[in-house]
Amino acid sequence: MYFCTMDQSLRLCEDGSHTLFSENAGECYHSIHGAYNESVHIFIEAGFRSVLKNVETKPADIVLMPDLKVVRILEVGFGTGLNALLTAIEAEKEQVLVSYLGLEPFPVEPEIVQQLNYCDFLSDNSSLIFKAMHEREWEKSHEVLSGFNFEKRKIGFMEVQLPDHSFDLIYFDAFSPEAQPDLWEPEVFVKCFRILAQHGILVTYCAKGSVKRALKAAGFVVENLPGPAGKREITRAHKLI
Repeated sequence: MYFCTMDQSLRLCEDGSHTLFSENAGECYHSIHGAYNESVHIFIEAGFRSVLKNVETKPADIVLMPDLKVVRILEVGFGTGLNALLTAIEAEKEQVLVSYLGLEPFPVEPEIVQQLNYCDFLSDNSSLIFKAMHEREWEKSHEVLSGFNFEKRKIGFMEVQLPDHSFDLIYFDAFSPEAQPDLWEPEVFVKCFRILAQHGILVTYCAKGSVKRALKAAGFVVENLPGPAGKREITRAHKLI
């Protein structure tokens, strides 16, 4: 029997992984066709692996391991933590240093986090990483894995203060434009463009025409990519200047 709160309830996807249904948003956190497969396809394959080609090798300030690639990631919609977990595991595999900031104004209840089955799909140490991400203190940076600096903040994207050119990659994983229209307005993507470094990338599951037009108006070069199971297209946006 699955635990549920007044807003969040656990759902089983077609690929066997869990997602959550939000009563407030009126939709799931992930595709019901597969949370795990969707996150790998969009955020790891189209996002993280793509940005690795453009990130320069630089001295690493966060640990004493010079001359390695450092990727600075912002996630808009930390949610269940699946994207962050997958990124940490991929970064370890690729020997890449990561500075990861997840924004989530409405955190998932701890009782539900404990039931999420993502670690069943992953390496033996994934449960320790996942546990650390959810249990470590908010608003502080933590090294949850060697070379993986992680921070989560209880704040919305438009409210948070972020320096210009401070990220290489944005995982834009908010609820849909129908559920959260304020997070898909043109000024949101203007801010995304401003905080991305040159050759930075934004990836999102959303392929609506209005979203792509807003991205282009902000200065992005927009690319349509094949989507995961159950979705025809996803969007990848490049900051080339």
